[in-house]
Amino acid sequence: MIYWDLFLAFFIPNIIGYGGGPAIIPL
Repeated sequence: MIYWDLFLAFFIPNIIGYGGGPAIIPL
């Protein structure tokens, strides 16, 4: 699941604190 991989790639870093802004965008 590519979308799931992208979701984790943006969602997890956002929780940890390395996200930024775009990382909170839901896929």
